[in-house]
Amino acid sequence: MEVKLESGDTITIPDGCRAVIKDKIITVEKEVQEFKDGDFVSLSNLGGKFLIIYKSKRGFSDAYYHAVTYNGYCENYVVSYNDWCVYDDARIATEEEKQFLLDALHADGKDWDAENKRIIEYKWQPKDGEDYYVINTLFKVLRFTWQSYSFDFDLLKSGNCFKTEEDAKAKADEIIKIINK
Repeated sequence: MEVKLESGDTITIPDGCRAVIKDKIITVEKEVQEFKDGDFVSLSNLGGKFLIIYKSKRGFSDAYYHAVTYNGYCENYVVSYNDWCVYDDARIATEEEKQFLLDALHADGKDWDAENKRIIEYKWQPKDGEDYYVINTLFKVLRFTWQSYSFDFDLLKSGNCFKTEEDAKAKADEIIKIINK
């Protein structure tokens, strides 16, 4: 279709498209979004919705990813890691979509390390004023309140910081069994 424009005429480019001018001809093309390592991306494909943490490009429309959730054919979201998918209709994820993927990672015992761009094991950390439990040198479980002191962080780093008393008791029992062997 050819449209003749006069000087001063304007045209509106649809969202998701761009205007390319070559040899005095304006062509409207679908805008191809480039993603970078660590971007949270949403796409629809193969009858489902994908939320991914983008890693790198594989081909024209393929991408490697750090993590992905997928929902299609009335299935529940599933998290998988370090693979690839086709992304013809991709865009930057909304904050809600990003949070959904982060929550799915937490539920799978993982977390996103944005600084180092990698998936890590999720490590719970108490908030200020929140109780946590530790194992003392006699393998008794004690309750402390998190106050962001260096003492609190030392316990967390050493792996001696538990969310529940039951978790701490289970770990103490595990240590005692190892010692008794």
